[in-house]
Amino acid sequence: MLKNMRSTVVFVSTLFLCSCLGIDAFDSKSVTPNNPTTPTPGTPTPNLNIYPALAFTETELIAGVGMVDVGMPPTGTGSADGIPGSFDLPGGISLDENYYYLSDGVNRTLRRVNRKTKEVQTIVGSVGVIGTTDGPGATALLNSPSDTLLDGTTLYVSDVYNYCIRTVNVADPNFTVSTLVGTCGSSGSADGVGPAAEFAGPTGMVKLGNALYVIDRFNNTIRKVKLDTLEVTTIAGSSVPGANLDAVGTLARFNDPQGLAAYNDPVDGDVLFVTDASNNTIRRIRLSDNNVTTVAGTAGVAGHADGTGAAATFYGPYGLTTDGTSLYVADFANLAVRKILISDYSVTTLFGDPTATADNFGPLATTRTPWIPYLHFSSEAGLLCVSRTAFYRVK
Repeated sequence: MLKNMRSTVVFVSTLFLCSCLGIDAFDSKSVTPNNPTTPTPGTPTPNLNIYPALAFTETELIAGVGMVDVGMPPTGTGSADGIPGSFDLPGGISLDENYYYLSDGVNRTLRRVNRKTKEVQTIVGSVGVIGTTDGPGATALLNSPSDTLLDGTTLYVSDVYNYCIRTVNVADPNFTVSTLVGTCGSSGSADGVGPAAEFAGPTGMVKLGNALYVIDRFNNTIRKVKLDTLEVTTIAGSSVPGANLDAVGTLARFNDPQGLAAYNDPVDGDVLFVTDASNNTIRRIRLSDNNVTTVAGTAGVAGHADGTGAAATFYGPYGLTTDGTSLYVADFANLAVRKILISDYSVTTLFGDPTATADNFGPLATTRTPWIPYLHFSSEAGLLCVSRTAFYRVK
């Protein structure tokens, strides 16, 4: 975990933070080949997964209550359904045309928010109750769910401290929960098929074709799940943590990887970007050969400097998403959202202030939040973010 962070926020992160980031057809988590047609607003440019640039100017609260005090617990935490509802460490964000879906880590639940009415509803889990039970959402149990990824009517959930990947059928009025891979309640690092595979803290997820890629946080690895066979393999990193070592596949080293985003590079084909939180860097994996490189930040150097590549600095990058042109990073200990242009890896600060002590939404220049762990991009909804107690968007 990150060392010597500056606020009480960080203490809680060691207990609960597990990260970021198909939701709709143009979602950065679920990438499929683009049709060679003329792009229209809100659709990718053919073959490049590039979206029209959005001029982000302000933030808007969607659900929950903004923090006004970062004490323990922060003000505004809760588990209430309704409008505006309340959360306690909301996490991975997904959406379809009618609902936003979020994990609610400390509450051990999954929530959904009606996109028209903004009403909050608990669909899976019991508040504060830890368990591994599959079945109808009302009786199923979770343990600190982190990321979510919606593909059709299947919601994938990384169930961090159950060490497994769960699925929820959101078309089923009972929101039936099943375990996809891993054995809930049993941790490890073994590759294998279905329940024979082991995880130690799955967090960020993306889907490419018929494969699900998963950050295995406490194993310091990136795993691949073949969805047709449920075979799990390790494509990068090692369960032995290490410095920011660039190399191929399992020879590479990560230190607390968190967020994951997929991108189709015009030269290299499909690549993954990874936030390497305790190394304070952004990493890139070329999937044709699993070669790992560092594209922004300098290992072991914490800071808040904008710049290009290694000249930029981060302090605990967690959540990660992309609009196909830029990466957006939840720079956790800097209390900021950073933007990285993929073409040259130049880094700028979109909004935030490392001295923030309360949530404030509105114009980007004055937007402040002492907690930015997760974010997610949708071409028609904007940049979706969560704080410790609130769900908001950048538009």
